[in-house]
Amino acid sequence: MQLSLQSYPLCMQAVHNHLKTKHHLKHDGRMQYGLFLKGMGVSLEESLKFWRLQFMKGGVDGEKVGSGVVFSYPLVSPMIYSYFRVAIV
Repeated sequence: MQLSLQSYPLCMQAVHNHLKTKHHLKHDGRMQYGLFLKGMGVSLEESLKFWRLQFMKGGVDGEKVGSGVVFSYPLVSPMIYSYFRVAIV
């Protein structure tokens, strides 16, 4: 991820630098950065590994990290997802 850091948008560079120094982000920052990583093509496994590593450096149990990350990667089939999306609207 370090090589592509130079081409991050400035807002994502700021979020990334804050995460690297403080090893913590508030909920909105985690969601925004997690969706950014997903958009870059980072897989679910790589994303979980990255978040666990960062939060463990900050003193948080690595096993507690993951529910928000998995939420960003829908693991249900697109057909079921579109059915529920249409049914809700």
